[in-house]
Amino acid sequence: MKQKIIQNMSQRSIGRGLKLHLMFFFGAGVSVPSKLPTALEATTKIRTLDPLLNNQEHVRILEVLSKLFKKNMRRQGIFRRGSGFSFSGPAFRSNEPNYEDLFSLCSEIGFWGEGRCDNIFTSSFMHSGLNRIKDELVGGSKYEKMQYLSDKCNLICDYIEETISDSLDKQYQYGFESLLELIKYKKAKNISIFSLNHDVLIEQFLQSEGIDYADGFGPPDGDVRWANEGTYKASRVRIFKLHGAINWFRFWKDGITKIGMADRGKIANIIDLNGRRVVPLRHQASFLTGREKAIMYHYGIYNDVFYHFARNLKDVDHVIMSGYGWGDFTINTFFEGWLDSSKSKSLVILHEQPDSLRDGSFTYWQSYNAWQASGQIKLIRKWLCNTSASEILATR
Repeated sequence: MKQKIIQNMSQRSIGRGLKLHLMFFFGAGVSVPSKLPTALEATTKIRTLDPLLNNQEHVRILEVLSKLFKKNMRRQGIFRRGSGFSFSGPAFRSNEPNYEDLFSLCSEIGFWGEGRCDNIFTSSFMHSGLNRIKDELVGGSKYEKMQYLSDKCNLICDYIEETISDSLDKQYQYGFESLLELIKYKKAKNISIFSLNHDVLIEQFLQSEGIDYADGFGPPDGDVRWANEGTYKASRVRIFKLHGAINWFRFWKDGITKIGMADRGKIANIIDLNGRRVVPLRHQASFLTGREKAIMYHYGIYNDVFYHFARNLKDVDHVIMSGYGWGDFTINTFFEGWLDSSKSKSLVILHEQPDSLRDGSFTYWQSYNAWQASGQIKLIRKWLCNTSASEILATR
């Protein structure tokens, strides 16, 4: 009965016999039904736990940096109000720094101490903010203390990445049943799933359902699978992880750096088919976080998946979006340009409270009225886990 409803909806919406290319775009919200932590929960965990060296030194420094970051957030965005001035604060976002903010700050400080920071504002932050954190730092001179802070921030970045990986290393529970219906729908010639999530819940779900898919990695070479975008060509169902995943790692292989997919628990002892040990460059997974990720979009495997993102957007008129908060500036420009390219382009947004997206994103707030007036934004006021395939197809 459900399949018949899907067929009838599709025929009314897109015409008989037309083959579909279904493109999905997922953010962190789609993983919530499987009990993965929200950004706030992950940030709280990072600021209260410290497995590094069995002490609380890194958490203390992180807490002081968080307070300093928060104070500066409150002084952001001056504007005229009546006869005086006010601060907008962190416009269109939370009043609390999240783990990506803290990772970005620590990355910048780490780069500064290595002589490879090209952001002049980081130097200003280091010089003006040091007095607020100096009691936590070791060293005689001011610059010794700054170098100490830089070294600790590099370790904090490793700690944040490892904590996030641990938090996301969960088993699938619930939420992708309607996705399965659409994958099995015979009129869908291609299924392209683009995800910003580092977790592997979608992969677990498809494997449990016996669905063949391509993920951009080749066949096993012993304990590892190497990145190979050629695997996408022959597959009907394709998964693209735009920000990487908790099972992606960088290895030194045949004299070059290569991205491989491997079991996190075996990362220290990866063996290839020839019985040779493959050495990871670092034990932290290769995924993107923080505000510098826009730079990495142009590097290596991330450049490859973004090429496919841009190419797929050209091929489709409709994108089914769920779980994305419109907080990534680069991703937003892709969708903004795509929607502006033709009135035939439309986003189907699955969200229980879609109006909240306007409060959280400048891009969405700025363009929402025009997109809605032109019919390019189509809302289903439900989360993906509560939405049926027939409801999604009816929007086409």
